[in-house]
Amino acid sequence: RIVVTRSREQASTLAESLRTLGAQVIEFPLARYLAPSDTAPFDQALARLPAFGWIAFTSANAIRFTWERLRALGRDARDLAGVKIGVIGAASSSALERHGLRANLIPREATSEALAEDLIAHERPGTILLPQADNARPTLAQRLSAAGWSVTTVTAYRSEPERPTIDLAAEPVDAVTFASSATVERFVQVCGQATLRRLTAAGCRFHAIGPQTAATMESLGLPVAARAAQASIDGLVEAVVADAKRVRGG
Repeated sequence: RIVVTRSREQASTLAESLRTLGAQVIEFPLARYLAPSDTAPFDQALARLPAFGWIAFTSANAIRFTWERLRALGRDARDLAGVKIGVIGAASSSALERHGLRANLIPREATSEALAEDLIAHERPGTILLPQADNARPTLAQRLSAAGWSVTTVTAYRSEPERPTIDLAAEPVDAVTFASSATVERFVQVCGQATLRRLTAAGCRFHAIGPQTAATMESLGLPVAARAAQASIDGLVEAVVADAKRVRGG
């Protein structure tokens, strides 16, 4: 029995992949993602796209909501002509390719820190647009600004917490999957320490999609049983399967 903590609109791919492999999936959505309450700042930034040397997406959600606003404004990928694109992780890269574009920069490690390091090391300081979540970590913007970049951050989407209807304290759970740091934080908040201790004592395995998610888990006391080698849903599934085989001694 594997818990999937992604939002309802995002859970299907991971859940179906796990079900196909024979897992019993417990969907445990902790947040939903929405357009900003006020889209004017985002719209104004998108109207200036040709003025930016770079745009960087730190999640597939950032790409999704950027394209939703572009369509709403009667714009499309042609507005990105001449703008270099950086993305974090395989999921973001795939989301971008679905719009007919390829990233100019994908850091080897799927973290904001790695993207900042690559930009600073290989590019001259320039202008960059960062469409991001309302609760995004400031790391990327801060590091680029400190290196002389002109950084414009804008809220592309916001997250609202959901309260799952399932009580994990009453459920036998073999594993829990996390696809973002925000989800880890919300999971700890919703479950509480008593439930987390029970899950850990019962041998529940906690899995991370990437290094930043794993770091957040460790900082909040969740042991990381496995981390995806590639920060994608397929990579997360592979990590879950490999860990299950290790536990069984296979």
